[in-house]
Amino acid sequence: GWHGRAAGKGGSHYISFGRIPGGKTQTGHCWRSRCAAPGYNGKVDQQLSSSISPQAADLLVIFTRFPRPGKTKTRLSRVMGDEAAASCQRQMTEHIVAQGRELARHRAIDLQIHYDGATLAEMTAWLGDDLIYHLQAVGDMGRRLAASFVSGFRAKRSKIILVGADCPDVSPAILGAAFDAMPQADLVIGPALDGGYYLIGMHGLHPELFVNIAWGTARVLIQTIDKAACRKLIIRQMEPLHDIDRPEDLKYFRHYTRP
Repeated sequence: GWHGRAAGKGGSHYISFGRIPGGKTQTGHCWRSRCAAPGYNGKVDQQLSSSISPQAADLLVIFTRFPRPGKTKTRLSRVMGDEAAASCQRQMTEHIVAQGRELARHRAIDLQIHYDGATLAEMTAWLGDDLIYHLQAVGDMGRRLAASFVSGFRAKRSKIILVGADCPDVSPAILGAAFDAMPQADLVIGPALDGGYYLIGMHGLHPELFVNIAWGTARVLIQTIDKAACRKLIIRQMEPLHDIDRPEDLKYFRHYTRP
């Protein structure tokens, strides 16, 4: 899942989350806060455009970074080396893309790749020219995530799920269940077992959830949940999963092949 780095030049682009306030971590349950909803004063760029299949209103977005050695999975590269870390990034992205393709075979969704660190030509040469690609928005991780939701809802999407590339246990069943949780839930989150999250979904736009968040710290989930709860949003948690961030995490990537 996204785990603890703020976006920046040459850095990894993934995010970190702590635990839900009050220990409310029941998987698959909804809960609602009684606190007052503060106003929202943040600004979100509206930089992306979307294409919609005639019969698909729902959107699955895979957030990833091109597997360029030395530019991705830096915590892995410090131990494994740049080439091995880039290979891990490549394999994890290909794996989640395969899960998204499988879901699209059985469900009316569009699949998009929101990428960083590459040209469009490099992305299509890598993952194929049958997918929809968008360069991630400029700015910190909150701005990037918010821009993807803004783009999707401006294009009249009904439900949107963003998923990271470094949680290899994400399956078509989990993705499908996340879509099914909406619109009963306003916000769907898939927590990673290290305190991060690997998935976030909404059926309405709430860009304030990504503003004034301490990206790169263990407070991100707490702050996000606080914002959602104080706006009286119903939150649904998916199954907690392991993500791959350090060499010792590779045991959770069953399909990993060492280069």
